[in-house]
Amino acid sequence: MMQGGQAVLLLLASAVMGAVGAVAGLGGGTFLVPFLTLGLGWDIRTAAGTSLLCLVATQVGVRRGLRGSGLLDERAGVVLGLASLVGAAVGAELAGLVSRRFLYLLFGVVSAGAAVSVLVQPWLGSPSLSRQGETRGGWRAGLGLASMGGAGLVSGMLGIGGGAMNVAVMHLLLQLPLPAAAATSSFLNGLNALAGIPAYWARGDVPSLAATPVVVGTMWGSVLGGKLLARVPARVVRVVFVPVVGWVAVQMFLRGLGG
Repeated sequence: MMQGGQAVLLLLASAVMGAVGAVAGLGGGTFLVPFLTLGLGWDIRTAAGTSLLCLVATQVGVRRGLRGSGLLDERAGVVLGLASLVGAAVGAELAGLVSRRFLYLLFGVVSAGAAVSVLVQPWLGSPSLSRQGETRGGWRAGLGLASMGGAGLVSGMLGIGGGAMNVAVMHLLLQLPLPAAAATSSFLNGLNALAGIPAYWARGDVPSLAATPVVVGTMWGSVLGGKLLARVPARVVRVVFVPVVGWVAVQMFLRGLGG
């Protein structure tokens, strides 16, 4: 049975990760899974299943925190979400078939790629608000949908909502401003989680008792993160996103290479 001290630790840590995840558009899963596996010694599949539950809570919290901000593009989120949902359902099934080492290394690759892409974006040119409507058509839209399907696949396998890939695709390919990409990513994370949860639940990879403080803490933190996201500039989002996701990538590589 979970000790009271551990429950409080999970509650507080999840609140912090939910807030940071909301600001960066990661939903908290990118931080939560490493915290549970590297910090508390949870199995990566159990951590991923718990993270998916938290992503649903994050979606609710972020939408509440962003109310009236104009950052959340639900229309784009629904369209992109249709592609990612299919990938998320397939990925959740695959997670039970591949090795844990592969999951750690895949997590590291995805995190590193997202961090590098967002880091170099300022040297490639920044998207402007006036171009949002123009850049969703043509080849960008088609490639964006295909990329979101891949993000959904990774989401279902790793329990991270695909937030790192979502932000990178929407910001670099679809050219949404970084705060808007982060806000819409949090919306997509919840959709991906809903598609992946049944497979994890059927395998017994979602510990109901242990997941409760994590879900509650994540929701509280994501409400605060949503409010902060509506007020911070893109530079601050980038400063949060790149170093934290880069650190996570290194830790996951080390765990995967260590067997």
